Amino acid sequence: MEATDTQQVIDCMIRTDRRHRALCDRETAVIGLHRSQGRMLGYLFRRGGAASQKEIAEEMNITPAVVTVSLKKLVQDGYAERTPAKDDKRSFRVTLTEKGERVIMQAHAILQRIDTRMLRGFSQAELATLTDFYRRMLDNMDQPEEGERI
Repeated sequence: MEATDTQQVIDCMIRTDRRHRALCDRETAVIGLHRSQGRMLGYLFRRGGAASQKEIAEEMNITPAVVTVSLKKLVQDGYAERTPAKDDKRSFRVTLTEKGERVIMQAHAILQRIDTRMLRGFSQAELATLTDFYRRMLDNMDQPEEGERI
C-alpha cells in the first residue's frame, strides 16, 4: 500500500523531529547536559537568571514535582541554586549560577550549529514559507473540530 501525500508529510515531520532531538541529545550530552536540564537553564537565562519553580513548571508545561526532581540535579551539578522566596517561605526562587550560564552558552552554540546544519541550503524565502506552514498547522490543531469537546 502506497503512502498518501499526507502520510508522507507526517512521516517526514516525525522523522525530522526525532533525528533533531537525537542529535541535540548526543551533542549536549558531551557537555553533561540533558535536554530537560537545557530547557530549564535556557528558560532561566532568558528570564535574566531567576524564576520561581511555579513559573518554570508553567513555561515547560510540566508538574511542579517534575521541576523539583530536575532542579535537584541542576543544583547538585552546580548549574542553579534554590533560595526561599522573600515573600513566601514555602516557595523557592531558582537562580542560574555562573557555571549554569557557561554551560547554557555552550549548549546554545551546539544547538545553533545543529540548526544551521539542518537548514543548510534553504533560502530566506523558503524558511519563511516553512515557518508559515508550521504556524498554520499549529493553528489548525488549536481549532476544535465540529462537535469536539475542549
